Amino acid sequence: MNQSNVLRVDFSNFPADERFAQIPGKLFLADNFDEKDSEGFRRGRSVNKTVQVKMCVCFTCLAGELQVEVDHKLLTAIAGQTLMVLPGSFLRYVGQSSNAKVVFMAIAPEFVDYSKDVRLGIEFGEVVRNRGVFAVPPFEIEEFLSLYKMLKRKLYDPDFVFKEEVARCVLSILESNVFSEFLRYKKSDERKEHQLTRKDELFKLYVDEVKKHFVEQRTVAFYARQLCVTPKYLSTVIHEVTGRHAIDFITMFVINECKALLHIDGISIKEVCNRMNFPNQSFFAKYFKQHTGMTPKEYKRML
Repeated sequence: MNQSNVLRVDFSNFPADERFAQIPGKLFLADNFDEKDSEGFRRGRSVNKTVQVKMCVCFTCLAGELQVEVDHKLLTAIAGQTLMVLPGSFLRYVGQSSNAKVVFMAIAPEFVDYSKDVRLGIEFGEVVRNRGVFAVPPFEIEEFLSLYKMLKRKLYDPDFVFKEEVARCVLSILESNVFSEFLRYKKSDERKEHQLTRKDELFKLYVDEVKKHFVEQRTVAFYARQLCVTPKYLSTVIHEVTGRHAIDFITMFVINECKALLHIDGISIKEVCNRMNFPNQSFFAKYFKQHTGMTPKEYKRML
């Protein structure tokens, strides 16, 4: 593995052996419930270097407490709480108390379909970025633990051929529980079912195109041409669906990529500037500071 890939964690970075319940490339489970699992769990999180995760990561604390740094913000989860990390976030495992019991789950973004309610998903994602830690009711902790152990058992069974089907079902239940608690958190009287509209679909297509081209293309007009709509219409739809401007999503991908590159040991700011197709370092520094509050040099100094 070359240096440029060290800090970008995907499923290839996880141990692919029988110690861990997993679906390669899609789902990875770990915990420290017993001595054998605890040793493997310690090895799995022993490196406390900041990495950028390319999957959704969840730590559920069943006893004690754990501390994790997400996007350079220290978060603490105690017993009965779940700590969530979104794809693209920067993560560092800080530590845990001696009596901590923790379940770790890594889930590929494409493994579970979260598009049933696009607006709810976007709104929930914003709350995750701002809060990160969520309380789980005691009865749902018991349900979670029961489902987790069942799923773990199925994934460990070499003769069970429906691993993905069962995993999708379990994750769908957990997703529904999370969204239900989120709606309670919002003090919503009832959940309003929302069918995927053509505008929601256009937003999803827009994000997919931005993911493909953001290094080279940073104008809404380019993506409007790709999607065969006018820039004005695209901007209006994105704002209606998300409450944010279309350019915000381009900026988010560009800044996250810049941060990931700046994390690489030995890379120069000039090289990051060139890789990201900025016309010069001065423009790059101005753009980066506008969206992060610090220059690339200041950001790299604090790593």
